[in-house]
Amino acid sequence: MPKRIYKYFIFIMSLVFFVLSIYYFQMNVYEIGLKPYNNLKSDRMTGIEEFLLHVDKASKVILLHNAKIGGGYVEFKITGEDGRIIDKYRLSSNKLINRVYNLNKGIYQCTIERDVKNSRENFRFYYDKRLIRHEYLKRDYTTSNR
Repeated sequence: MPKRIYKYFIFIMSLVFFVLSIYYFQMNVYEIGLKPYNNLKSDRMTGIEEFLLHVDKASKVILLHNAKIGGGYVEFKITGEDGRIIDKYRLSSNKLINRVYNLNKGIYQCTIERDVKNSRENFRFYYDKRLIRHEYLKRDYTTSNR
């Protein structure tokens, strides 16, 4: 009988740990993108999106960008306070980008520029919102679905 009780106890503790892990992730990790349009699909999209990341303490930022582009391009750029380019890429075909940035304390500017046709895109930027705040500067884009 005691072995059965231990099995249930371990199962319940594992379940509690799993639930608390999900809660922690939801409360402390933030995603950005064209809210609420994180899964973009359009026949034609043009525009530019700029935002600042205010980093209060050195931390990691994870970028996941899955693009399926029929034509045109999507460009992403992140720069530091001094104007130094940390990363820049331009997609003109189907590709999955998975990058990790180790950002020090400071302010970083991110720019996403799009001019695409027949595209489907999922753009996510994960970070600990206790350490990093974001502020939109510009969200100017147009889409059309025939």
